[in-house]
Amino acid sequence: MTSREDRNIVDLSAMRLREATVTVGVWLTYVWCGIGELYVALTWHKSNRPLLAALFGAATLMAIFVSLLPRERIVRSRFREAFFLSWSVLNLALIALLTLADGGTGSALALIFFVPVAFAATTYPLGSVALLGGLTVAGYLAVADTVGGLSLIYQGAFSAVLACTVVMSAWQAQNYKRLREALTEMSRTDPLTGCLNRRGFEERAIAEISTASRKDRLLLTRSPHLVLDGAVGLAHALRAPHVLIAVHDPAAATSLREALMERDDRLAI
Repeated sequence: MTSREDRNIVDLSAMRLREATVTVGVWLTYVWCGIGELYVALTWHKSNRPLLAALFGAATLMAIFVSLLPRERIVRSRFREAFFLSWSVLNLALIALLTLADGGTGSALALIFFVPVAFAATTYPLGSVALLGGLTVAGYLAVADTVGGLSLIYQGAFSAVLACTVVMSAWQAQNYKRLREALTEMSRTDPLTGCLNRRGFEERAIAEISTASRKDRLLLTRSPHLVLDGAVGLAHALRAPHVLIAVHDPAAATSLREALMERDDRLAI
């Protein structure tokens, strides 16, 4: 099957993995926020501790909010990657603020910069990993330029290691994509003939039915008289006294009722 044909197929195993990624990301945020709050409590004599506690609290509240979202609907929508990338960028912004508030690159909190990159490497596509990785390195360099904290040599070495982590994460994302495509192909086709197996046929049928349903909905909503003309013409050809049209979409049903009120057909529709 070509990539164009696969576009409408929903890979249930991949969707379940992305849903699990949300759960892992939420609990990972709880963990580093809990460790951060403990760090704040143990170093309360230093400056900006109330601000740090508030920022860790904001990160926790954001994780709680994400945990309450309809994750299945999100991972099945076309905005899936935008959601995951936005979530990671918000976390990255909080990490940069935490590092700034704790004195800059000399803070132990600077190590959290590695977490979003490593998390993205698990299931994010290559483009998202590269973009997030670039923002991560840029965020750390912005902190270094704004308040500093350590020597330029240390900051340069830290940036280099962070950049290497980004490259490895991008490589892992590309490997994951290739492996998933190979496994998907193996699970959908017969190894001897190359034809679709039962799973591949069912997924293809569901995709085609979904596409047809969207087209029918669009036609019923925008050109209901065209549908009615076709139904009436077919009824006349079959000499049928009645025409029954079943519509489950509310917008299409409303459009069809309004079109029926404008007609004067002899048939009962």
